[in-house]
Parts: sequence; C-alpha cells; structure tokens
Amino acid sequence: MIESTKASLQLAPAVQNQTQKTSEEASNHTISKSPAPVSQVTRPSADVSAQAQSLDSLQQELKRIPDVDMAKVNEIRTLLASGNYEVDLDGLAASIRGAHRRD
Repeated sequence: MIESTKASLQLAPAVQNQTQKTSEEASNHTISKSPAPVSQVTRPSADVSAQAQSLDSLQQELKRIPDVDMAKVNEIRTLLASGNYEVDLDGLAASIRGAHRRD
C-alpha cells in the first residue's frame, strides 16, 4: 500500500509536466485562416417546386379560416334556447356505430 502511494506521488509531477506541455503547444498554434466577411458569405438557395408553393398557399388560406364555425354554433344555441332543436336519433346512432367500427 505504501509503495503504491509512493508510485502515485512520483507520477503526479510527470502528469503535470505533460499537461503543461500540451497547453503550451496549443497556445503556440494560431489559426491561419480568418473567417470570410459577412458580405462574402453566400446563402444556400433552393428551388421550390410548384407543388410546395401550392401547399404553402393552402396552408396560409387554412390559417385564415376559423377553427369553429361560430354561425353554426349560434344557430344551434338559438334553437336550444327556444326548445326547437331536434336530434336525428337514427343518424346519431349510425354515427356512433360507424365510429366504433373503425377502431
């Protein structure tokens, strides 16, 4: 145990010297090439297909459409308030059955 401690103490200065040499070597190296000025940097370009342009146009149009049809909501709200809202029970049952068949 004492011998292994002595050995590790003797290695410590050698490791420190090696670390010091490595950092000195790194500081002596300089970067020879400076980065290009911003005015000379070229931006990557890409050709966008007509299909991609069409898709972008459709996405912009979809963003303008509201998520909820408020006219329909207000119509149903008025019918409910007046007691005149009728539910097509056969249609509702068919929709429920159809939803469960898809799973």
